[in-house]
Amino acid sequence: MIGPRPAPQTESASYPYARFLYESIVDFILGRSVFYVNAGVLLLFKLLTMYLCWFGAMPVAPIDLIHIYCIHSRRR
Repeated sequence: MIGPRPAPQTESASYPYARFLYESIVDFILGRSVFYVNAGVLLLFKLLTMYLCWFGAMPVAPIDLIHIYCIHSRRR
């Protein structure tokens, strides 16, 4: 087959879990801090984090499922 290989569906399904874990860690570290940066730098940083979450979704997803379980079990 000529051309790029399609992405596996499992990474697509696991991406939201990886992104949620990333956002939880960043929120824990930074809190409600506000940073004023150049829009180009911010766009580059967001693309980099999306790339890392996409390709790291498979190993991170089980960890995040445990994280979500712990968050919701404490709220009861």
